[in-house]
Amino acid sequence: MKFVYCRFEHNINAAQRFRLEIPFKDKDVKWIHFRGNIFLRWLKEEYFYLKYLKKSSTLIYNRWPTSFGFSIVLFFKQSEVILDLDDLIDRNEFGRNIRLKFLFRVNKFRANKIWCGNEFLLIHSRSTKSSLVRTSIPNELVCSDFRLRGDKIVFGWTGQKSTLFYLERIVPVLDMLYREFDFSLLYMSDEPSEILASRSYSQHIYWSDKNESDLFKKISIGLMPLDSDDWAEGKCAFKLLQYLENGIPSVASKTMINSQISYLFYPDSVVIVDDAIGWISTLKGLLENIIVMKKPQPCSHFQTKETYKNLL
Repeated sequence: MKFVYCRFEHNINAAQRFRLEIPFKDKDVKWIHFRGNIFLRWLKEEYFYLKYLKKSSTLIYNRWPTSFGFSIVLFFKQSEVILDLDDLIDRNEFGRNIRLKFLFRVNKFRANKIWCGNEFLLIHSRSTKSSLVRTSIPNELVCSDFRLRGDKIVFGWTGQKSTLFYLERIVPVLDMLYREFDFSLLYMSDEPSEILASRSYSQHIYWSDKNESDLFKKISIGLMPLDSDDWAEGKCAFKLLQYLENGIPSVASKTMINSQISYLFYPDSVVIVDDAIGWISTLKGLLENIIVMKKPQPCSHFQTKETYKNLL
């Protein structure tokens, strides 16, 4: 086994995929997700350490593990260790965190290489080991047959419960527009939103591989609302790329990576908005057919396998 790619999550039902499945598709790699509370993750990490880690020549991970055995072998492992950054791991969505900041410095010290998902993370990492490695989209998610959707606009969103608060930020906008227009909202996550549960226009779908594919066939417009802060800038636009690669025009909050994707690759298929007023005017324009976006061309990958040929 050449590569072990492990991802650590606090949420036991975390729905997030690995962001670099394309470059590893033809590699000898073991994918593993550590989910749940610290104790459960500790048990899984110890088992994983005994079964897989000693056999691998390259370990790729996204944040420091919780188990003692895994931490020790990670720190003293002789083969290559790569830190894959797709979030600001020295803080959380609520701000800076002293423990996370310390672990981030340990991560940077230990890693032989640091892969950063966007330019903001590249600058933030402040390391000569860092390089820009953008997010890729799993092949099975793209190039689906585009179907003409009905007259009724269906907005869509996908993500984890931990990021549902971003979608809930624009609920007042949706409430206001629903008094005037007929539309629906399909959102997919590991758990439903308490705020959206009382909205007649919304429908929750539990995440699974099959449900994810079905969702992309039903929605008309993809939504990616974010706050205007450093935590949001550290996001790597996985949702937005999923929408676009499945032929779904999208509306997204303004971040560095979202703007790049829109202006450089999908200028006619993405609307970037700055604030609540931008969300109101854009969604209202779409509902009134004043704003018309083109269907993104499928398979026009933001990144292709050739991009990563010298990476591994």
